[in-house]
Amino acid sequence: MKPANETALMALALIGVIAVFTLDLLSPLGFTFWILYFLPIGFVWRSRQANMPLFVGAAVLAAVVAGFFLSADGLEQNVAATNRSLASVVLLAAAIAGRFFILNRQEIDAAKWVQEGQVAIARSVQGELSPERLAQQTLEVLGKHSAARAGVFYLRQPQGLERIGSWGADTSALPRELPVDEGHLGRAIRE
Repeated sequence: MKPANETALMALALIGVIAVFTLDLLSPLGFTFWILYFLPIGFVWRSRQANMPLFVGAAVLAAVVAGFFLSADGLEQNVAATNRSLASVVLLAAAIAGRFFILNRQEIDAAKWVQEGQVAIARSVQGELSPERLAQQTLEVLGKHSAARAGVFYLRQPQGLERIGSWGADTSALPRELPVDEGHLGRAIRE
């Protein structure tokens, strides 16, 4: 799914709320123009911001309530209040469902990104590779997939760590060997 322009999406939703509110004000109570409030809530399901459906839902609920008090008389007040109360619950449920839809889509996208990285690494390290070639190909795939600037691969040896691969790093500034018990890298390995 192509990412939506968040500002345009919010503007479209607010224009939708205002348009439906205008229709609601121009019609007597009892006409169900408020059902069109589902459209602005539905627009923001394309958002990447999980709270956007809740913001639009709050605006919709405010418009539904204001429309009840400001619309011309038509249907009996009790019936109109019941209709709008039930509609408000359903509209709020749609806004909450939109939030969960966006959160789930984000989780799926993150899992897909990880899986694509795993597949890319698995493809790049197939076959009989030397440790140096394995390190180089792994760093290259990881670097490109994660948009990293540089990476270094150290192999643990009995005497310490030996650099066997690098990607995008200035190797002249990196030690070829590191003791395991020194520095941040050593602490990370121990912990």
